[in-house]
Amino acid sequence: MPAPNLVVRGRKVALSRANKGGSFAAQRLTSIQPASIHIVGGVIVARTEDRMVQLRRTAANAAAYDLDCELISPERAQELWPPMQVADVLGAIHLPVLVVHHAKDACPLCRPADMPHLLRSLTNVPVKKLLMFDGGADPRGAACDALHWHGYIGMEKQAVDAIAAWIAAPSN
Repeated sequence: MPAPNLVVRGRKVALSRANKGGSFAAQRLTSIQPASIHIVGGVIVARTEDRMVQLRRTAANAAAYDLDCELISPERAQELWPPMQVADVLGAIHLPVLVVHHAKDACPLCRPADMPHLLRSLTNVPVKKLLMFDGGADPRGAACDALHWHGYIGMEKQAVDAIAAWIAAPSN
């Protein structure tokens, strides 16, 4: 299973568990993915057999680490996300959801004040949490750039540690 992906300071970060009882270690990847709101989890669907194999591996790996992950039918996926059209869906997995945002983020597309509503709208996700950060230092560039609040500038370690702690023990 690929490790859960997170975006911190505009860079993709892979989290991998050191051992079954151990902590997660963060490793920075080379691809740049600027983002403001980072959602880990939810319903992930497969429309091809190759993708279905990947989802089965993800579910098996999650089970090996005692992480919540459920392999579900297309019909169950549609129950969890009613607008979804499932005619070509072979299967899906259902994971806990973590929404991560910065209180000072000025991105016009995802305002911090909207995040509690977003979390409440995930009515079919039993395990979900909002992590709203307020800290860091010395933002520079445009509001949506990775070196501004948008990228948790000056508090990357705090953000990664909090996200890793939640992944290790997902809770509301």
